[in-house]
Amino acid sequence: ARVDNKTMDPYLPIIKLDQDNKSYILEGTNVFSNGKLAGSLNPDESYIFGALTGKVEKSLKEISFSNKKVGFQQVAFKPHIKVIHHGAEITILIKIDSMGTLFEIPPGLSNNVPTLKRIKIAMEKQLEKEIMPVVKHLQTLNSDPIGFRKYLEVSGVKNWREVYPNVPVKIKVNFNYLNLSKTH
Repeated sequence: ARVDNKTMDPYLPIIKLDQDNKSYILEGTNVFSNGKLAGSLNPDESYIFGALTGKVEKSLKEISFSNKKVGFQQVAFKPHIKVIHHGAEITILIKIDSMGTLFEIPPGLSNNVPTLKRIKIAMEKQLEKEIMPVVKHLQTLNSDPIGFRKYLEVSGVKNWREVYPNVPVKIKVNFNYLNLSKTH
């Protein structure tokens, strides 16, 4: 949890003890704005929030591809944030480099370069599709636990709190993976 940083709003993970597995389960994340609770993220949004902050390491991620489930392990994310100026207009660009490991190609899919390339593109598109609503949700709450403030201020935006909720955001994911699956 971050509660003492002046360049981002605080957030607080909501965790529950899983007695059976003797582990903790992330049930969501509370996010704040101007020192007050602004809202919450559900578990899926919290995962994406973790990706946006580079805090997700060695996770599992599954996508639908050709009506089959393709799962990746040891997925990690490295975000890069940049503010782009087009005259008086600004856009936040979030580039995320992601890496994972594919251990198995589902039956019925070929383990060849064209299929593997299509799986990569499908993963990138799915992640981009999942990330955008989380960013928009945080903007709607006027909560900045990711730290866009520092990028906006460095780029010359003075009234970042007023500008932030309406700044257009572009997301670009570059996903690479190690293919350890056996050839079918």
